Amino acid sequence: MNLLLIGLLGIAIIGTTVFHIAEKSINKEINSFFALAVAYFFGFIMVTSLMFIIYPNINLQENFDKINFAVVLLSISSIGFELSILLSYRLGEKISKLVNIITPGVAIMLVLIGIFSYNEKLSMYNIIGLILGMTGIYLISGNEEEV
Repeated sequence: MNLLLIGLLGIAIIGTTVFHIAEKSINKEINSFFALAVAYFFGFIMVTSLMFIIYPNINLQENFDKINFAVVLLSISSIGFELSILLSYRLGEKISKLVNIITPGVAIMLVLIGIFSYNEKLSMYNIIGLILGMTGIYLISGNEEEV
């Protein structure tokens, strides 16, 4: 694994951790949609600023012309993802439980999508991983008794 990829994975792990802490910490009295709109507004300002800092000569028209359905799908899926997490936390879901149900579920779906949509191959280790992931989801989401 190359060093850049390791760094990017580290940023993704830290970012996802901070994301869940922030979502869990949003004031329960604020409207969920308003909270996300404010978060997206600040995100827009930050991403746009970084874009112009890193790419000062960016051709906006050229990039607008290259936008496809995936950009729209990304925005819709981001809203669904973030709103469902925020509302789950507001319903009292535990931070230690929610992400551990979502992550293996996403992994299982992406493995299946990789196989059927992108012709990726499945190894015995992948099959064992899928079984362990499904078992993990069952165990994490099941019994509420504390140890």
